[in-house]
Amino acid sequence: MISLTKISRTLILFSLLINFFVVKSQNLNSSITFKSESLNNVKIQISPWHLERINNDRDNVYPYPGPTEFKITNSSYKISYEINGLAFVRVAVKGFKYMTPIFFIQPGDNIEFNLELINGKVHYSVNGNELNDGLSIWNKRVSPYYEARMGSRFHQQRFEFVKKIPDSQFSAFLLIGDFAGYSRFEPDTLIKYNKYLSDSALSGYHGQLIKSRIDKIAKVPKGMNLYGTTIDSLLLLSNHKGKYIIVDFWATWCRSCVKEIPELKSAFAKYNNEAHFISISADKNQQKWERFVNSKNMNWEQVLDRTNIADEMGVDVYPTKFIINRNGVVTHVYVGDYPEFFTELDALILGKGLNNTSSTN
Repeated sequence: MISLTKISRTLILFSLLINFFVVKSQNLNSSITFKSESLNNVKIQISPWHLERINNDRDNVYPYPGPTEFKITNSSYKISYEINGLAFVRVAVKGFKYMTPIFFIQPGDNIEFNLELINGKVHYSVNGNELNDGLSIWNKRVSPYYEARMGSRFHQQRFEFVKKIPDSQFSAFLLIGDFAGYSRFEPDTLIKYNKYLSDSALSGYHGQLIKSRIDKIAKVPKGMNLYGTTIDSLLLLSNHKGKYIIVDFWATWCRSCVKEIPELKSAFAKYNNEAHFISISADKNQQKWERFVNSKNMNWEQVLDRTNIADEMGVDVYPTKFIINRNGVVTHVYVGDYPEFFTELDALILGKGLNNTSSTN
């Protein structure tokens, strides 16, 4: 004879399982439908990347919930996701090495992604939210420049797009310039073109990033004497009076930062008597950072930013470099990947003066 206690436990367990599956199905709040007539049974891989995860923990960047592989059958395939915030999705089509389209997805979106094989190339279109609508217009405009590898004209198209379509949230994305949330443009450029954007364009995720970036720009201590300041107390700059000080903000996950390490090593070897070098890392994992620094023989002062020095100096783009003169005054700030930094440093140390056009003024 089955006891009432066992029946009660069974009913409770059954109820919990039902609730689990109901909640789980409710969390699948977004969907993507892939459609194609010409790419049936071709393997496709997609990887959603949550932007907030990338921005909050760049030491551990990975797709979430992970790559998904499938084949389109009967001209259509639908997949559902739990999306907790704005994400971008990478799409890879097997056999087409250079075709990696990207689009956006947000909670509640029902995205339609169409792709077809035309003259040996995969062509695609995507719709389902305002960002993707802007993305589609952008792809049509820049395709000729991209195909021809006209880099400067390609980038100029960003600014023309912002001016012509100032109400689009995708215009705000173009000013940020990177899916991971970096602004790849100098502060003056960001401020100039931000003025074209409407309130609706600035109301989304990327608009908020632009606002945060501009707020930080106001903190950049260009022309300021840092001796006796909070920054001095954090970095002990006044211990190096009479020398130039080179402050380098970087991270192991920053490709441009890693790429320029050999030039930094060379500069340190040449000028360590005339200048004090400090590299400040945004890494979160101390052991990983220490292993990397040791493996690259970065023998100048290395600091892990545990006291928000980057925020104190208005930094949120990596790499960023500051040149501080012998009197403690910030004379130049280099935001992003600037090969000219090293030639201008040579000119400074050798007494030939600096070319102001390449740095952020």
